[in-house]
Amino acid sequence: MKYLIKVILILFPLFSQAQFVDDGELGCGTTEFFPNFRTLKFSNSNEAIYTYLNEQNYFTTDSQDFIKYRVPLKFWIYTKKDGSGNVNKEDIKKFMSDLNHYNIINKTGFRYYLSGIDYIKKNRHHRLGYYWEAPIQSFIHKEKGAINVFIAGNIRKGNTTVRGTYNKISKSVLTKQHTSRTSLAHEIGHYFGLLHPHRGYNANKCKQEAVNRNRVYKGCLLKHGKICEKSGDKLCDTPAEPRLSKAVNRNCEYTGDFKDNWGEKYTPDINNIMSYPAYRRCRDRFTPGQVALMLYTAEKNKYAKYWTATKNNQPKNIQFAFDRFEPDNDLEMASEIKTENTHYHSFHSIFKGKGKKTEKDNVDWVKFTIFSYMKTKAELTFSNGNSVFPKMEITIFDANGKTITKRNIDKNNQKPIILEGLPIGKYFVKIKTEGNNSFADFNLHYKN
Repeated sequence: MKYLIKVILILFPLFSQAQFVDDGELGCGTTEFFPNFRTLKFSNSNEAIYTYLNEQNYFTTDSQDFIKYRVPLKFWIYTKKDGSGNVNKEDIKKFMSDLNHYNIINKTGFRYYLSGIDYIKKNRHHRLGYYWEAPIQSFIHKEKGAINVFIAGNIRKGNTTVRGTYNKISKSVLTKQHTSRTSLAHEIGHYFGLLHPHRGYNANKCKQEAVNRNRVYKGCLLKHGKICEKSGDKLCDTPAEPRLSKAVNRNCEYTGDFKDNWGEKYTPDINNIMSYPAYRRCRDRFTPGQVALMLYTAEKNKYAKYWTATKNNQPKNIQFAFDRFEPDNDLEMASEIKTENTHYHSFHSIFKGKGKKTEKDNVDWVKFTIFSYMKTKAELTFSNGNSVFPKMEITIFDANGKTITKRNIDKNNQKPIILEGLPIGKYFVKIKTEGNNSFADFNLHYKN
């Protein structure tokens, strides 16, 4: 403990100046104090980005199938001492769903799954202080092998709050409880090397990014070549931009009239997830350059070996291959299945750090609804997936938690579960595996 206190005291100047510098507005608190060495691969010429993406089969693979890394997230939830004021598990599922949604539609190659949730019940930490409490807490609570995400009621900075921030020293993400759908994707973008497109927007010509993509440095010590490759976010396919917080309207239209130091008007991409439009719902995209930088940063991560999903067109670490309904290991996270639909599910392993025993995701929850007194029959059929069919205990509950039926199913007993005379309402299906396989899967078909 004495050692930890000494380290904190030594690093405090870095916390207060490097990472948690005043942002000037209600936004992401991340500042680019340290050089971003991950950009060196592309800094001499951004053309290397497209060579790199070609090597990753980025341009020839469908977005749903482009999966390079499966990354676990560990959530640390700050609540009041009595447990109130916290995000619930349904909120966590929404965080994960939104994060994966924006990564899928932008073909980043990343998929994220839940490593676990821990609750920290302390009144004073429910509203974390931005400069001191937040960075210290991100050091005290940490799980190796995962991206650690801290959620508090608020992150206080003076008389205001910030939506979230990324701490480069502890490599942790902090976000407030009620935030935008893209906040987590934005902060994890920082984890994987991305900078703000408006970085240095109010600096001089040697530090500000020029609107013209072909403009080169002149009279700047130790700087040469295209400005867009070394200033701003160092990526030429993200347009130079000012801070957008007061220059975007409700219709997600740029309303500013700002010019760069060379007199050219900005034409920003207000939809970029790493930007700061006042209306965060405007954000929905990463550029190919940003994707390349994130992939390259992940490639150099010390856990890349365990996160890798495909390499040289070959699947890797299949034991961590989670299904699209995750997280769903709790009733609050149950995924809705509709009549005549089939869901593919897997029981996967969870990476818990190098040298540590993996944990098992051994429970899935599903829910269905009986809408009409004319259709009170429910039929659930479990069938083979793509790998080992698991031994399972199936328990079905009504909305009040009352057990309706329980059944054991295995590869030799896949007889449908048929329920008749069900009242209108919601029903929950707990699917628990009884096997010790590192990976198993199945299909579930529901008919009403």
